[in-house]
Amino acid sequence: MYKKTAIYARISVRHLKRKEGSIQSQIQCCKSWIIKEMPKETAYQVYVDEGYSGKDFFRPAWQQLIRDCQNGKINCLLVRDLSRMGRDYLQVGEYMERFFPGHQIRLVAIADRYDSDRYDCYFGTYALKNFFNEWYRKDIAGKVSLVKAEQKKEGSFLGSHARYGYTIVSYRQKRILVANETIIIRFIICFLSVRGYRSTQIVSWLYRHRVSTPSEYEKTKHMICQKHFLTHWNDAVIRKIIKQGI
Repeated sequence: MYKKTAIYARISVRHLKRKEGSIQSQIQCCKSWIIKEMPKETAYQVYVDEGYSGKDFFRPAWQQLIRDCQNGKINCLLVRDLSRMGRDYLQVGEYMERFFPGHQIRLVAIADRYDSDRYDCYFGTYALKNFFNEWYRKDIAGKVSLVKAEQKKEGSFLGSHARYGYTIVSYRQKRILVANETIIIRFIICFLSVRGYRSTQIVSWLYRHRVSTPSEYEKTKHMICQKHFLTHWNDAVIRKIIKQGI
């Protein structure tokens, strides 16, 4: 069977009137990539979900794309960025880690510079960064604001070490906790726990995504481990984070 490259474009209802990120601009972005990166004549098929939320994975075009992948019609999927696939981090992760590799489908997210055919592309490196802003705005920012408000009422932070996800800074002659980039990992750990993941399963998840341990992050300031050999997370650390919460 002759396989095609798939172009997938999606836009939600609230963004329909925007020129930037429109369906046409997404498709054109993918076509331009094909011309540049696939010099030989490439057959492609376009799948479009217009007016559908990224949280809904039962979108008609997306479901058709998945069926075509299952039936062996597709060997490469192009999207402008990973969020076009969906806004549910864990579900998108399942597609990237299991579904597409299992069906031998190359995934390219152009704006994120992600290409599953590249040996140096790790899901953790790209997906965590890609979803950080969205998750921070919607799920974390409010909680962090509450922490700051409580600190202002209670005075300076008295601990000698900040818990994972935070940094101690001086503010108006007080020591307060401010969230750093690893707050997203703290949130994910708590989120996975709520979803029913055991601490050992969360450790495995963090290892697969090459997430640096708290001690490793303190040394290198790299949220995603850059070394060839990874340091395993400790179950006790996971349980402590879950107990403390965000």
